[in-house]
Amino acid sequence: MENKRKSCCMSFELHDCYAEDTKVTMTAYENMDIRDVRVGDRIRGMHDKCLVVEDVIVGYEAEICHIVAENGCEIRVTKEHILKIITNEFPEGKDVCAKEVQAGDVILSCDGAVRITSAQIEAYGNRVYNFIFQDERMPNFISANGFWAGDFYAQQINRKQPDKESIEKQAGGILEELEKFRSGW
Repeated sequence: MENKRKSCCMSFELHDCYAEDTKVTMTAYENMDIRDVRVGDRIRGMHDKCLVVEDVIVGYEAEICHIVAENGCEIRVTKEHILKIITNEFPEGKDVCAKEVQAGDVILSCDGAVRITSAQIEAYGNRVYNFIFQDERMPNFISANGFWAGDFYAQQINRKQPDKESIEKQAGGILEELEKFRSGW
């Protein structure tokens, strides 16, 4: 099988991705830079599920959420990216957008629950990545920088249908982003 990357320019539907310095855990438990993952690679999912990459989604984001845990793990994801918050009501984790995470929250990490010490939105201006997996058309969570974080389908679950004004505003930037994509950033 040819080991290549499919990619697409970000549109208003693809804002929920990982920063390019994210490390994902492969099924053999080695870490790989997300930007090096290719179609056919196998990534570790929750409950040791083997997820085979069908498509690598590449986009661009101007801002990113930087989340730091008390154990030193940190992750940078887009604002709408889904993570799992642990509460008394949701001990297995409740799906929340990264922009809603606050210091003091408890997030589901690959080693269990971990308290967040810092969560902020930062300027980014770089590539972001996410995945679609073979034979998977439902949400999956992958091991990314020590946290369980959602794949492309996990991001679609809580997505509201955008209104016409929102679509027009976001679509207005697509040509700019396409030009950036073509020029290689």
